[in-house]
Amino acid sequence: MVDEDSRVGGPPLTRLCPAPRLIGAIRLAFDPRKLIIAAMGLVLLQVGWTRLDWLFPASASITPDLFETGAPSGIFLLPTTRDGIWDQLALLHSWISEPIHLLTTPLFAMLEPGGGWARMLHALLSLLWVIVIWGICGGAIARIAIVQVAKIRQTGVGEALRFSIRSAGTLILAPLCPLLGLAFCATVVSVFGLLYRLPAVGFTIAGIVLFIPLTLGFLMTLMVAGLVAGWPLMVAAVAGGAENALDAWSRTFSYLNQRIGAFVALLALAWLEGIVGLILVDLFAGGVIRLTLWGLGLTAGDAQTAVLFGPSNALVPIAGGAHPFWIGWVGILAKSWSYSFFWTAAGLLYLWLRNDVDGTPWSECELTTAGITSPP
Repeated sequence: MVDEDSRVGGPPLTRLCPAPRLIGAIRLAFDPRKLIIAAMGLVLLQVGWTRLDWLFPASASITPDLFETGAPSGIFLLPTTRDGIWDQLALLHSWISEPIHLLTTPLFAMLEPGGGWARMLHALLSLLWVIVIWGICGGAIARIAIVQVAKIRQTGVGEALRFSIRSAGTLILAPLCPLLGLAFCATVVSVFGLLYRLPAVGFTIAGIVLFIPLTLGFLMTLMVAGLVAGWPLMVAAVAGGAENALDAWSRTFSYLNQRIGAFVALLALAWLEGIVGLILVDLFAGGVIRLTLWGLGLTAGDAQTAVLFGPSNALVPIAGGAHPFWIGWVGILAKSWSYSFFWTAAGLLYLWLRNDVDGTPWSECELTTAGITSPP
């Protein structure tokens, strides 16, 4: 039987131009199962970060409020000026890139010179919480997407989460590999830092051997860049059947090293797709709220709904809390789409890299780790 990715006459079209497959990430990201898991991840991440802010109040700015700025809510429904459009596009960019910012915000705070030990500890714990939550939730979303692409069977929310929980060690340890390398290099560099506590002779020696800390600094930069670029692919590798953390780590960096140019180009394509998808989500979420207000206003009256749906709803004791609660969930589900898209796209990008480098068909997905036997 001839495989779809092994046709005679040269490389298959999906290896030369994977864009058509990647465009499917928009449609796959609207899957309610992925949106539920993404919303769960957002809530759990916010709960953990709030606890850490309570323990480290002096550095609470490290972990931003995920729901403070809201979510897509119909900003494209009304006519706007040219400058307003660019502002809206900038806002959409911040939404579509937010999943990776969850990693880089505490990471860069931890690596900030002169931040202090308490701030560094807060940032480290916040970073580890991101890796844990999105290792499990992101792995579940990527798992659903990969199984969908393989067209083997449907994966439910419970099954995907059970897979991620069983694979939690691998999902968490894979991105920790570059962090452990970073910690080792930082420890060595800190030994050279002791020279600066000596009199003038220490300064002289430190200046002569400065090339050693600089070399280690170069290696640490590569590790940080590799972590930021490779984290989603590591999670996707586990979702696609990587045997262990080292396997996921080595696959990711091998693929990136061999196809970095194509990977960057496909990232740009994914970014454009994400912007288009977010506009659709924004229009839909705004339409839900707007049409709900319109329907209620037919009998309730505009004055009453304006109080309960507006900023002055605190004047109404219980209803003033219930209405924002449900409206907030519309925003959370809309916000969840960017996370669903992020991890879905990561899964598709991993499948393409695996196919292009190793020749593994897109339809091949190892399911035995989930307690399922792959069909022959």
